[in-house]
Amino acid sequence: MSDRDQQQSVENYTNAFLEPFGLLLFMMLLTIALVLGGLWMLLTAALVNQLITWRGRILGGYGCSGDDIGSRLQRAIPMRDIQGFKARIQAAQDS
Repeated sequence: MSDRDQQQSVENYTNAFLEPFGLLLFMMLLTIALVLGGLWMLLTAALVNQLITWRGRILGGYGCSGDDIGSRLQRAIPMRDIQGFKARIQAAQDS
C-alpha cells in the first residue's frame, strides 16, 4: 500500500467559516450604515436649521421668533372666548 491509499480526508470547515464571517460582515456593514446615517442626519438638520435662520433674516424675522408666539395667540383667540371657556369648565366642575 502506498501513502496515498492511507490518507484520510480532512473535515470540511467551509460552512463553519462562512457563517460567522457572513454575520461579521453584515454587522460591519450595518455599523458603517448607522454611523454614516447618523452623520447624514446631523448634517441635514444643521442645513435645515441654517436655511430657516437665513429665511428669517431675509423676511425680517417674521415667524422665527419664539417670543412673538404668545402675542399672536392672544390676537388669534379673543379674551372673551377664553373667559367663557373658563366659566364653562368651572360650571362643569361645580355640577
